[in-house]
Amino acid sequence: MIPVTRDEERHDGQSIGELFGRLANQTSALVRQEVKLAQEEVVEKAADAGRHVGIAGAGGVLLHAGMLSVTGGVVLLLAKALSLWASALIVGVALGIVGFVMARRGATALKHTDLKPTEALSVVKEDGAWLKNQLT
Repeated sequence: MIPVTRDEERHDGQSIGELFGRLANQTSALVRQEVKLAQEEVVEKAADAGRHVGIAGAGGVLLHAGMLSVTGGVVLLLAKALSLWASALIVGVALGIVGFVMARRGATALKHTDLKPTEALSVVKEDGAWLKNQLT
């Protein structure tokens, strides 16, 4: 084994211990930044999911209102008041169609929402590979 001199222990004026200390500090700062990035990404994806839930909910409300109108039209039809039931039926069908389309659109968009922080996970994997490469 070749003895290490004092000059060989230093790199750019820093000892090996100082270099490892710097590496540890930078690694912990990097991990904190990655956690913050992951949190921001999850919040952004949750906000998108919230919007989709809102659209589906609004569609459900309109669908419910449409069904109430259709029900009112059927009741009025049974009462043989043709002009009143026809208008209630038209409004009910229109609201029902709009509500169904909105609810379906929101539900479909919600199915395709991925809440996993893919960007942050990718960066963490890259950082792990870089760190492993630095230590070997």
